[in-house]
Amino acid sequence: MTIRDKLLLAIGAPLLAAYGAMLVGEFALNRRSSLADAKLYLTELVAHRAAEFERQAAAADEVVSTLAIEAAAWPDFTLPRVQAALERQLAANDYIFGMCAAFEPAGGAPSAVYYCRDGTGGLRRVDLAEVQPNFREADWYRPARSKPEAFWTEPYFDAGVGERIMCTFTAPVVQGGAFRGVLTADLLTDDLIDVLEHLAVGEGYCLLISPSGTIISHPDRSLVMNETIFSLAEKRNAPDLHDVGRQMIAGQSGAQPVRISGHGPVHWIVYAPVRATGWSLAAVVAESEVTASIHARLARLTLLPGAALAIILLTVWIASARITRPIGQLAVAADALAKGDLETRVPQTAGDDEIARLGRRFNAMAAELKCHIDDRLRQEASRKRLEGELAAAREIQTSLLPPLPPAEEQRGYALHALNLPAKSVAGDFFDFFMIDADRLALVMADVSGKGLPAALYMAVARTTLRDCAAAELSPKAVMETFNRRLSEEDTRGMFVTLFLAYYHRATGELTYCNAGHNPPYLVRNDAPGDGGRIESLGPTGPLAAVFPDATYGEDRRTLAEGDLLFLYTDGITEAGAGRKELFGEQRLESLLLGLAAEPVAEVCRSVLQAVGEFAEDGFDDDVTMLALRRRTD
Repeated sequence: MTIRDKLLLAIGAPLLAAYGAMLVGEFALNRRSSLADAKLYLTELVAHRAAEFERQAAAADEVVSTLAIEAAAWPDFTLPRVQAALERQLAANDYIFGMCAAFEPAGGAPSAVYYCRDGTGGLRRVDLAEVQPNFREADWYRPARSKPEAFWTEPYFDAGVGERIMCTFTAPVVQGGAFRGVLTADLLTDDLIDVLEHLAVGEGYCLLISPSGTIISHPDRSLVMNETIFSLAEKRNAPDLHDVGRQMIAGQSGAQPVRISGHGPVHWIVYAPVRATGWSLAAVVAESEVTASIHARLARLTLLPGAALAIILLTVWIASARITRPIGQLAVAADALAKGDLETRVPQTAGDDEIARLGRRFNAMAAELKCHIDDRLRQEASRKRLEGELAAAREIQTSLLPPLPPAEEQRGYALHALNLPAKSVAGDFFDFFMIDADRLALVMADVSGKGLPAALYMAVARTTLRDCAAAELSPKAVMETFNRRLSEEDTRGMFVTLFLAYYHRATGELTYCNAGHNPPYLVRNDAPGDGGRIESLGPTGPLAAVFPDATYGEDRRTLAEGDLLFLYTDGITEAGAGRKELFGEQRLESLLLGLAAEPVAEVCRSVLQAVGEFAEDGFDDDVTMLALRRRTD
């Protein structure tokens, strides 16, 4: 945002805020009034229509209940007398579509006679026992047998007789405490639907549901008798509609805003119960329809004040442009400087105001920045040269490590090794070479420190060790010579831990000397069901390159077929220092026992993966390992 924009905002914002507050207040007052009027109208409309439905249902309830009481009192409970009563009631109550008398068998077959209007002003008689032989299992009959109480059924399509959607009121006939049958009255739900579709609710519509939530009336005829208000709410992802449905089937009255589809517009639903049948009637109107007139009035209110506000803001914009032109020049120069044009400068302005002082300071800053960037470029070039030298040093150091011998040359053993530096170069190293035709020398060493000094010392130690090794010397003698020669050098306090072993390929005999190094592990393969046994090859002498006259001992082990020898540095057991818990010897031992029968390459890969997952943030120290397994060729 420019200063010109800020001036425009400082003056225009209060005007816009006052104008907006006026519009918001006007909208709020009119909206509240419109919603209240609409709510009152819809409430009265729904309550009136619900009351009309309830009067019809209550009248049918009273007719059938009274007739059932009279029938129960007849001493001669005969079919002709009942038929006459049905014809008389249908003639007197034109809102009833049909009536039925159905009775339990009294030594014979069950009987049921049904009278309904034929559409021409007359009555049609149907023997239900013939049309529907299993009428005693119908929803309008069966509940009365198990619990002789009057009830209204859910709306249903009367196939085979009325061929219409209707709702039935059933009253049981009980004589002497025994259930004899039922009397029913049918109201046409189709007629109610037609009435509701022509009920004036603006652009809205009416909704009628049964006690279970089944939709009886809806503008979308595909929903009628096929969906409930709850299944419709679920399909439309409308929890508000689901909540309203629960209140409606509970017989409550109310009015509230809801979303009848998940992210659709807000509608107002006003609902009231039809208590005689357990139905509930609702009117649904979009809130936008109620507030449409408010929006039209607000549009008229915005024209004249809006034009005046636009003239004021244009005047402010023109005046601010003349004031802020020097600042714009400074912004252009700053953009050019940010894109790398270190020669850019701003024109000097007369005077000693804030803008003039800022321009002079910008020019001085640009000159200083150019000098600073030149210095940084020189430093970056030096850093890249150093990184290149470290990369070359790593390549040289890697070349000092012996390549893994081909599988066909590994007679009497299988061997694999890995070396990962914590920095660009490492102080750890491994080595292996043939002392004579039968014996293989194995070396695992860890030089104190990290980085380039440790790498250089590692190269010296490796070369010295190879010079000292000889076929006629034992590992003990080689270690003492190696220690003495390194101790005589000025190593600035550096030292090395080292494990040296001679492995006899034919016999599996391992003769070793451990100069303060992490004890290697010998995993026996004599109990494969239990993962084998594990032994540690502890130190036989002190650190190398510290005490010139130090003496060392040596020890022997014999590797059987399948036994695994694992050499490593402390970068493995001390991994995870950042999480205040080390990987440790116990985890390594458990891991090696589980890998007792795996190939040596898989042993190294699995150990490296486990340590890497444990450390999480990378290795704090160099990681080196060597695995050898005896095999008879």
